[in-house]
Amino acid sequence: MLTGETELARQNGEPINVFDLPQLYTKPSSLALLSALVSLKPKPISWEENDADHDQPREDKNAIASYLTKIVSSPLTWLTEDEQVEVWEQASIRLSERSGRNGMPAQTRTFSIPSTPPTSLAIHEPTMTNDNIGFKTWGTALILAQKVLPHIPTHLPHLFPSSLAAPSVLELGAGTGLLGLAAAALWGTEVVMTDLPAIVPNLARNMVANEGAVGEHGGSAKTDVLDWSCMTPGPEYDIVIAADPLYEPEHPICLAAAIDERLGREEGARAVVGFPLRDETTRGFGEVLKRELGGRGFEIS
Repeated sequence: MLTGETELARQNGEPINVFDLPQLYTKPSSLALLSALVSLKPKPISWEENDADHDQPREDKNAIASYLTKIVSSPLTWLTEDEQVEVWEQASIRLSERSGRNGMPAQTRTFSIPSTPPTSLAIHEPTMTNDNIGFKTWGTALILAQKVLPHIPTHLPHLFPSSLAAPSVLELGAGTGLLGLAAAALWGTEVVMTDLPAIVPNLARNMVANEGAVGEHGGSAKTDVLDWSCMTPGPEYDIVIAADPLYEPEHPICLAAAIDERLGREEGARAVVGFPLRDETTRGFGEVLKRELGGRGFEIS
């Protein structure tokens, strides 16, 4: 199979077979190798059920990793020095993309939010550096955005008394901003999205990129730096939201303090926190959070 046919097969949902790619023993041209490497660029995962690749057969990851490794380790003596460097570099990038989230390069993914009409949010995720998990969009944010936030006005009508009045909303640990931007679009309100200093620049980038999509529904967003470990007095909000915020032992205690500091004192104020029960450690973090919030006088439901 020719490289162009390999790309066409992939577009038609067929998994790539490494034996259809240019084999090094045939001394393929740099153009053939580079074209093959382009065809091996993985598509960003969208988690959307209507994604064309959602149910497609998966590629043989081990075979492709082996193919890429052979290219990187080959002297490619039949190519010029410039061609060798370019091929090695592109093969190395393809390998890094298959080395988990830490190795993946920057990408932009599009997520559909069930507003009326539906909203598409383009979320940029930089290369993960220094274990900055806030550079990645996590599944809990999408679940809350699609399955929970749309129903909040029905369950909390006192916070949405009319189309002319919307609640004030704060997002803690916003990361890439998917949840906060979804809230702004779904509820037609302003959402203040906060995170640590290293995370906020990309958060602001996503805010600007989706300003039009959110604005069509009467919503808006802005960003701010907020470190839970050193909370100071500040504005209070009707609703505080957070998705997948528990990764370290100190997080439940700090998150409880942040909610206590920023959630309004009115009886109707609410905090909506979602996190996956990945393992016993995460379950333990959740229990600590409940205990901390309960000790501060919050009712947990």
